[in-house]
Amino acid sequence: MSAGEKRILIVDDDDLVAKMIMDLVTSIGFKPTIAANGREALESFSTRYFPIVLTDISMPVMNGEELIDRLKGMDEEPIIMVMTGHDEPSVIIDVMRRGVYDYILKPLRLNDLAVKLDRAFEASSLRRMQRSIDKERVVRLEKDLEWYKWNERMMNRDAANVNKSLFHSLHMSFNQGAGFGALLTLLDMIALNAVETGGRYTIDADMMRLINENASVARKILKTFADIDWMLSHELTLVAVSYDDLYEMLKGANREMGKNLAIKVQELHLSEHKPGLSSRMVKMDAEYMRKAFSELVLNACKFSEKGYPIYVLLEVIDKNMVVSVVSKPVPDEQKRVGIPLGYENIVFEPFYRMTKAVFEGYESLDYGLGLTLVEKIMAKHGGKASISNITDYSDVTREPVTKVIASLNLPLV
Repeated sequence: MSAGEKRILIVDDDDLVAKMIMDLVTSIGFKPTIAANGREALESFSTRYFPIVLTDISMPVMNGEELIDRLKGMDEEPIIMVMTGHDEPSVIIDVMRRGVYDYILKPLRLNDLAVKLDRAFEASSLRRMQRSIDKERVVRLEKDLEWYKWNERMMNRDAANVNKSLFHSLHMSFNQGAGFGALLTLLDMIALNAVETGGRYTIDADMMRLINENASVARKILKTFADIDWMLSHELTLVAVSYDDLYEMLKGANREMGKNLAIKVQELHLSEHKPGLSSRMVKMDAEYMRKAFSELVLNACKFSEKGYPIYVLLEVIDKNMVVSVVSKPVPDEQKRVGIPLGYENIVFEPFYRMTKAVFEGYESLDYGLGLTLVEKIMAKHGGKASISNITDYSDVTREPVTKVIASLNLPLV
């Protein structure tokens, strides 16, 4: 199923009601299929996956409650929504206890239906992404031992090449784009073009503006150096933060990234809030954690496919609370997609850059320091930053897709 294909299965034994709902959901961009009862719905679902199932409760042959139970037992569980004419709390509570995503009261109103179906489709995308990541995680764990052995051999064999690449990146970073390289070029131009009059030099106003802009960039670079230097010699002030607080922080940071997301017409999709994790706690410095998360999202914006959503997942794995940013990368100048095997740790080295590109318009220095800062922040939290490729199996109708997952692992209190 493509990212934009919004299929929905409508289950209702009343032909007129089903037809009316079909017209409503079609008008807001969904592609409906109708089933008259639970059995027909299961037959349709067995031949084609539907991300959303919208079902009535009272139906012949197989009612909505049995259909819900059967769908909840499937590996590829859809988002289930219930239509009901009852507005008594006891009826609604009984329906929600079955694990459905949401309910809609009859008669249906277009605005209410549109909002709830859009949320349901986004939740479906996140669930499929989560299932894909879980599947990939199992595969990666099985191969960890072989990977570490291979990586040790590669690092020992290629140390000279890594150093060569690192210092090439350092030279390139300081000589291209905004900042120090541009300042040196401008100073050379001033030396050639400034006019001396009465013991003073007169320079072009546009040139002076460029000097100020690049001086500002250079100051930001030095500020990043100072942040990393400070963290290496100081401890952060860590306070206990709950899962709920961290979830709210991610929501706020998502809103702050609007300018960078707009460049490639991208959206951030944050995973569903999980009330069962509310009591879980971590210790962190909120300001620095926000910096680390924003840097991962910025990295995803720069290197990912235009118009494709970026997923943000907050979950608890083993003894860690994990924030993951998942994106679909575009090939670089060497036709590499994502993070090649053997580079998963090197990318955190200062000044290391996998691409020569300068990303105009982004709130980024492009000096190969962003992921270094992230790694240092996580080390001060007793946690870990990681980035690697994963294979996305979430769309059963097409070949698996390579994606990049960047994660922040915080130990639970």
